[in-house]
Amino acid sequence: MVSRMIRMKADPGTLRKINERRIMNAIRVHGMLSRSDVQRELNLALPTVSRIVDALIERDWVVERGVVETSMGRPPVMVQVNPQGAYAIGVDLGRLVSRIACVNLIGQVVYEEHFPTYQVDTAVSLVDRLETVVRTQCRGKHVVGVGIAAPGSHNPHPSISRGDIDERPDHHWHHEPLSEMIESRLHLRTWVENDANAAVLGEMWFGVGQAVKHLLFVLADVGIGAGIAVNGSIYHGENNGAGEFAHTVVDIYSPDVCECGRRGCLGNVTSRWSILERVKKRTGIETVSFAQVVQLAKESVQPYQEIVFKAADYLAVGIANMVQVLDPTMIVLGGATFLEDELIFNETVRRMEPLMIPKGVSIVRTKHQFNSVAVGAATLALQQVYDHTQLIDDPLHGQATVDVSAL
Repeated sequence: MVSRMIRMKADPGTLRKINERRIMNAIRVHGMLSRSDVQRELNLALPTVSRIVDALIERDWVVERGVVETSMGRPPVMVQVNPQGAYAIGVDLGRLVSRIACVNLIGQVVYEEHFPTYQVDTAVSLVDRLETVVRTQCRGKHVVGVGIAAPGSHNPHPSISRGDIDERPDHHWHHEPLSEMIESRLHLRTWVENDANAAVLGEMWFGVGQAVKHLLFVLADVGIGAGIAVNGSIYHGENNGAGEFAHTVVDIYSPDVCECGRRGCLGNVTSRWSILERVKKRTGIETVSFAQVVQLAKESVQPYQEIVFKAADYLAVGIANMVQVLDPTMIVLGGATFLEDELIFNETVRRMEPLMIPKGVSIVRTKHQFNSVAVGAATLALQQVYDHTQLIDDPLHGQATVDVSAL
């Protein structure tokens, strides 16, 4: 990797934590390494590696898995991440349906529950449910933290924010300090993030985008949003508003006015809510479900097929425009709109292909299916196990110079 000087507080405890996370991540990425492999991979002193690996084994985050036969000297003992050594909790606060997932150290969901969001319409009710999950499902395992993901813009740095959730009609929380409540009651550090941003993070660390530096995650559900990863990190933008995909304009002549005051916003023509509203206006039927609309569209029944295909047209245009601007390596599609039935996924992809000038961009479904946001939320906490860069101060605010050219 490129050698560089980073200004940071150079206390021994921080350096040890950095090396611990680097070692954990190297073992995670490679699957299985010997202590000598780790030493060569990270350019660390072998005694340093051995001390940290031994401590990780004692903590139960790493386990030994036998030896590799070799004709040269003593066979090395291999180590790998112990998936059940610790857990993280991820919470997906959807507009209609919410999920809580307990995720192990390699991003696998070991427990999941989903429920109508109205059941956690206050912060206290959510903390009550989280406490039950930690007590009954984690079964004494170390929990590294809690990640909360919800629609809307949230400060990604709880250390400089209360970590509250924006007030919305479906969440009567009135900016209750959710992070503080969880940390005070459950003694678990908590992170808050936008749902699409969390999803793109989970896909990079534990999903289909693990080898991808530039990733676009389109989350289509009741609403629609996008998570953008640049060089392996979430791109938040200057005002923490990157990925407001729903408010990109795709039809300036649209008769419908968006809640933002503009005409032709993507969310106004592609979200599940907007599709159902168009069906009601065209047919006068009030009780039709989204699943029924899609099924009727598959059977070529009008105006259902016309409305669904028009939504796919606009989705394709919107995503293709994002591709032209961002030039991602991969596009991941997730959310119930893409997952509940093949139709909208297939029709959107088919319409995108002739619109995209860059060839070779992969378009795939999320690996985590309906748990993509919850796994992404848990990944916010799991980064504290693997990501050493979060321990390095901003170069403008550091106090001591440390050469981390081997990082």
